[in-house]
Formats: sequence, structure tokens, C-alpha cells
Amino acid sequence: MSSISPIPLVIVGIACRLPGDATNLEKLWDLLANGKSAWSKAPADRWNEEASLHPNPDDTKGTHNHVGGHYLKQDIGEFDAGFFNVLPQEAAAMGTQQRLLLETTYEALGKRRDLPGGNLKVKHSRLQGHVSDRTQDYDRNVYKDMMSIPKYHVTGKGDAILANGLSHLFDLNGPSLTLILSLDHMISMSNLRMLNADGRSYSFDSRGAGYGRGESIATLVIKRLDDAIRANDPIRAVLLDAGVNQDGHTAGITLPSGAAQKALERKTWATSKRTGTLAGDSAELKGISQVFCQDRDPDSPLFVGSIKSNIGHLGSASHLATMIKSILILKHGAIPPNVNFEHPRANLNLEQKKIKVPETLEPWPQPGIARISVNSFGYGGTTHMPFWSGLRG
Repeated sequence: MSSISPIPLVIVGIACRLPGDATNLEKLWDLLANGKSAWSKAPADRWNEEASLHPNPDDTKGTHNHVGGHYLKQDIGEFDAGFFNVLPQEAAAMGTQQRLLLETTYEALGKRRDLPGGNLKVKHSRLQGHVSDRTQDYDRNVYKDMMSIPKYHVTGKGDAILANGLSHLFDLNGPSLTLILSLDHMISMSNLRMLNADGRSYSFDSRGAGYGRGESIATLVIKRLDDAIRANDPIRAVLLDAGVNQDGHTAGITLPSGAAQKALERKTWATSKRTGTLAGDSAELKGISQVFCQDRDPDSPLFVGSIKSNIGHLGSASHLATMIKSILILKHGAIPPNVNFEHPRANLNLEQKKIKVPETLEPWPQPGIARISVNSFGYGGTTHMPFWSGLRG
């Protein structure tokens, strides 16, 4: 969006499967507005957490120190293959991500009553499919027994098929691609002290020494504003601008650069999406304060929050989850409380920075058109920042 007069993009469809009971927008807002946490012990039918749990993150014998997490409550094995015209043998080889992605995309396109405005017409359209994937648990488990690899494993768990499968099912003619962000592994992340020992995220809180993990999937349908108006599509929010940059050389590849983030923030408007790590919160809040709060009235502080405190770090879906939260804030005209925020980290100096972390459900503080943005920091140094706008309520 670098032209002189860019045509804004808009969100016209949303669907999600987020941790806990947050299987749609209404349930997600209930979780956020009421300050709930989706953390739980690992489900017994998911994996044996105790078998590889060790309190010392420096243990090098194949263990991790992350207790519990933010899990989907639904039965992730359920899938209506016939509804999606998938053969039983193919369905048996499909990874969980692909099955859930088909469901959320179907819903986001307005095929259910989740969205007002009827169905979005996409067949034979140039609609593009862009999917980011991170974890490969299903694929790794299949290769534990080379004698039982399913016949359709290549199409059931092939990375390209995540996006290409959407084009096939919904008969889309635009480009489709899958972006593999990284193949993470809980054990190695534990060894690097990236995880919080109790499996929770404590954004801006003194207990934050890493983050808690979560699992999820989300789908957003994006169109040009003029096309959406012409088609009478339901518009959830408007993307006015977006920016992306890289930190370059820092004290460590996983550590952010305050200067680089400040430079990006000057090109966009920023609130924040925080992980709850010692380095991240301090560097990024400093940049936000310097860009947006220098001339701000201390009685009208800048609100900063993080959905990670509710549902954990969702990997490649974390940015989408935060965008969905932002859209719900615009819709309801209220800012949810930050869960697990009891003891502000002393070095953040929030009051001095004119920044406020909400502890209760707060009404949107200003009249007129509301604006909110998301600061998404990749652990390798790339930062992306979209800037959303919308009418409250």
C-alpha cells in the first residue's frame, strides 16, 4: 500500500477456532470482555505432557519446562469429509490444520449465519489464498512408523495443499501459496528460555519470563473497499495502511531493536501486541511512547494490550488473533482487560510513558472514528504493523 492514494482494504469475513471455547467471534468476545484465560492442562487425549516435562529449561535430555497451554476444547479429530466432498481415505490422511482451515474458510466466506450479508460470491473469482503454517506435529508423528504412512499423505499434509486445497474446494482462480514461517519445537524453545514455566503469558507483568503456547486457526477474507461496497459485502474494519521492516543486527537474533520498531511506528499508528518477554515489552513500549505519547495528555494515556495473556502465543496465527481482537474492539467500542496483569514490570515505567494497560473493560475513550493497529514482531527480527480503522459499535 505504497501508492500516493491507495485504495483501502477491508475485512468482509472472519472465522476462527481459538483456544478454550472461542470457536466464533461472540465466544471470543465473551472471553476477552470478561477477562478469562483459556489456559489448561494438556488434554490427556492430545499428548502425554508429563513424559517430557522437566523444571530446568537447561536440561538437554529431550525435555521442556512448559506446563499446560492454551488448547482447543473441541474434538480436533472430527471432520465432515462428505460435506467437503473429500474421500474417506483422503480425509484420514489430512492434517488437523487442513481440516480446520476448510471449516473456518467456509464460515468466513459467509456460508453460515456467523456473518450478516449473505454468501460472498467467490466461485471462478480471482480470490487469492494465502496461508501461513508453523507447526508440523501431525506430519512428524506420521513418520514415526514408516510402514503405516497413509496413501494420501502427500496431499493430506503437503505444505502447498493448505492454500491450494482452498482454491480446489472453492473453485478459486487467483494465486494461492503457503508460507512456512518456521518449524518450531517446544524442546528447543524451552532450552532457549523462550517459554514461561507455567505455560502462561504475562504481558507487561513482572512474572513474564517467556510466553505460554497455544493452538488455533483463523481465516480473514479481505477485499478492496470499492469492490466490497459494490458487492454490498459486510465490512468489519478498514485497513488504511501497513508497514514492515527488519531489525538488522541486534544483541541477539531473537531480541528486538527499539530503533527499528520506532522507525516503523512513525510510518503507521501503533498500539501493541506483546509476547510477555523481558526484552520485548521494554524495547517496544519505549518506541511506542517516544512516537505517540510525547505530547499526550497524561490524563488520557495510550491503551496497550495483548491477547496473548488470554490465549497464549498462537505461532503463525497470533497476528490474525490480534487483528480479530482489534476488530471486535472497534465493533463493541470497548477495550478488554489484560489478563494476568497484576504486578507491572518496574522498568516499563508505564505512567511516565503515558501508557495504560487496561485491567477492566474500558469504554473507548474518544469520540469519532476509532483507529487501532497491531505491532507484530517475528522472533527473527521482522516486524509487521497494519493500521485499522472503523466506526465504534
